[in-house]
Parts: sequence; structure tokens; C-alpha cells
Amino acid sequence: MITNEEAKERAREICACLEHNNEIKQQRKKLSEQVNQAEAKQQLEVVRTLSEENRALAYRLRDISGNYDHLKQELAKEIAASERSFALLDAVSTVDNELARQINSLFMAYDTFKVRLGGEIRTHYGLSSDYDLHVLAKERGASTGFVVQIENHTYYIKESLSYRENKKINPKELFLYKLLEYVHLGPKTDFILHSFSTSRTGAHICYISTQDVAYTKITDKQKTFSTDNPNEHEEIGMLEEKIEQCEEALNDENFRRELLALSMLEDVFYINDSLRTNPSNYGIVRIEDSEHVVRYKPKLIDHLPDRPNIYFNYQSIDSAIKSLHFKITINKERRERQRKQPAMFFTIFNRMSGGVSDYFSTAEVLQAYSRLIDGKPDKENSDILTVMFCAQEEINGLIDSFSDSFVDGAREILAAYCEKARPHINTLQELFSAEKSALTPAL
Repeated sequence: MITNEEAKERAREICACLEHNNEIKQQRKKLSEQVNQAEAKQQLEVVRTLSEENRALAYRLRDISGNYDHLKQELAKEIAASERSFALLDAVSTVDNELARQINSLFMAYDTFKVRLGGEIRTHYGLSSDYDLHVLAKERGASTGFVVQIENHTYYIKESLSYRENKKINPKELFLYKLLEYVHLGPKTDFILHSFSTSRTGAHICYISTQDVAYTKITDKQKTFSTDNPNEHEEIGMLEEKIEQCEEALNDENFRRELLALSMLEDVFYINDSLRTNPSNYGIVRIEDSEHVVRYKPKLIDHLPDRPNIYFNYQSIDSAIKSLHFKITINKERRERQRKQPAMFFTIFNRMSGGVSDYFSTAEVLQAYSRLIDGKPDKENSDILTVMFCAQEEINGLIDSFSDSFVDGAREILAAYCEKARPHINTLQELFSAEKSALTPAL
């Protein structure tokens, strides 16, 4: 049994190792991208040696997962005191995800962390101390983060993934959040950014804050959100109810149109960790008004940017259906390998002999194309070209204001990303224009 003083010393040592491992990870990444392979290979050997010297970190962390509760407490304190709390916690999760979750929860006991995070949120949203603000541990999801409740608003806070990995922000990640918000297929999103220097780090902060998609200003309207992951609902004994709700949503023409539009948007912008791979990152918003009329909307609440999508080619108007079919099927196969239940969308689609294609008429597919190209009928400036421009301009404004926080050439990187998507948008427009005339009465 170790003493409290030994626990404190070991916690400081582990945090130093975590920082060291993050630096080694970045060195390896940079070396792997070098053109001069011979020189890079030689330098990689040096990095591997450093990594071997630090390998004992994994064993130290596994020791903590045992009965050393006071060591967990000390490690949580040490990480909570760092301005790079998220990055250190992410490093822990690569070795022991359960330990990372425990430490994530322990943060809530430390006023230094809660006050700092709460202060940043108050400053960003312009809130006075009169507002009731609570910082809670995030209970679900693979990435570390926190839940902030402000009055009747709930926000999910996490650190930018690109910042955690590189200590610099990739603008594409932030751009996609605003794109999805403006096209009304993702949550309302804010970015909490600032730069500061301390004796410990020259640090930047980039928190991504997404509003709960079930939030509504209307008191007599009820909104709930459920993901497409059946395991999450099974844990709380609501799986049958959620499958029934999923079936009701897929029988709704407007929901199907929005889902297909979301799938196409993913393909245009190479969005990953979504329909194809992660049923916890998307799902259904159920809306019931005062007259008990129920509507459903799909929402993508989290994602990864700019990953190749090899399954969608724009050869025909029904490519959108084929793409969605591929994604749902790949999702199912991936979950089978993980010994998990298939996503609920797959379960419902699979009841039809033709799968996904039996759910969509050609007219509905054209409506989905129109949803992106012309925008949502009840929302101004929601067409894809306007949305792309607005999201790009907003992120460029952040780059100008916080240039030190972004990767070098951030504006150019974002411009190239948008240009990469533009030919796909043009093809969508051409396909839509060529096909819609014959079906105009049906639209």
C-alpha cells in the first residue's frame, strides 16, 4: 500500500509521462509525413527509443485501476490542475479507457477545474454570476468531456480533436460543425477559444460546445433525442420502445428525406465517424407539439472531418440510396465484429426484402437532392452553397482572431477543403436538374 505522499509523487510522474508521450506521438506523425524517407527512418529510431523508455507508463496506469483509489484521486487532481486537462485525459484513455472515465468523473470534485471551465463558459456566453451554472461529468460517448447546465440549457463540452492531437486546431473540424448547424442537420455549436501563457505551458484552449438537440424554447412542445445505438437503450430497458420509435420515424416521408440529405452531405464533405461507423453520433429527435402531433428529425451530433468515402460515386440519381445502403450495411458488419447489436436503422431497413431501396421512391430521392441544393423550404439561406460560404466565413473569422491557435496556413487548408467539395455539389445539381423535370408534378 502506498502512502498519500507517494501517491502525489507518482501522480506528478505519470502526468509528466503523459505529456512526454503526447510529444512522442507528434514527432512520429511528423516524421511519417516527411518526403526524405531515409532521414525520417533514422530519426524514427530515436523516437522509438524514447517511446520504449516511456512504456512503463501503461503499467503504472494499470496499477492505478486496481485498489489505489487515493492514487486515482491524486492523478485526477494533477490532471485537473493542468490547462491541458483534456489532452492528458485523452492520453490516459489510449491506455485504459475505463480509468479515463473514472478520472473524468473525479474532476467534478475539484473546484479549480470547475471554476476555470465554468468561468470560460460564463465569459463566452456573456453570463453574469446570477446565472445558475453546473458542470457535470459526461456519462456517455468514447471521447472525454463535460456537460454544462445553464438554467434550462444543456451543453456538451469537449476539446477539439485536432487540438488534442496536434496542439493546433485544424479548421476543417470546426467548419463541419457550423456547416451541419446551418443546414439544420446538426446541433447549435459554439467554439470557446483563447490563448494564454503560464509557467507550465504556452497554451491554447479550443472547446467545442454543442447545445442539446432536444432543447426547445416553446414550453408546450416536447423534444427528445435518442441515438441509433441499441446498446445505449438496452442499458436502461428502453430498447423496444426506441426501435418502435425508429420505425415510426422511417415511415415518415419528411424524416426519410432529411436522412437521405444528411447521408449525401456526408459524402460531399467526406464526413466520417457517423452513419457508416458510429451509431452513437447520430439519431432521432422526436418532437411532439401541444396538439400531440409528432414529427421526427435526424441529427448528426458528432463526427470526424475529411476521411475518404469510397462508396459513393455520382453516376445516377439513385446513387444516394446505394450510398446509404452501403453505410448501414458496413455499420452492421463492423458492430458484428465488435459483438454488438446492429444499429436500429439497419434492423428496420432489413425487414424489407429490398432493404434501404424499398423505403425511398424516386420522388423522395429528388426531394432530398432539392433539400440540399435549394435549401429547406421553411429556412432561409439553408441551401448548400450558401451554408458552405457562411460556415467558411465564420471559421475564417476565428482564424483571424486566434491565428496562434490554428495550424499554419489554416485559411488555405479550409479553402482547399471547400474547393474539394464543390465538384460534388456541381454534380448533384446536374443530376437533379436532369431528372426533376419528369417528376415535377410529384415533388
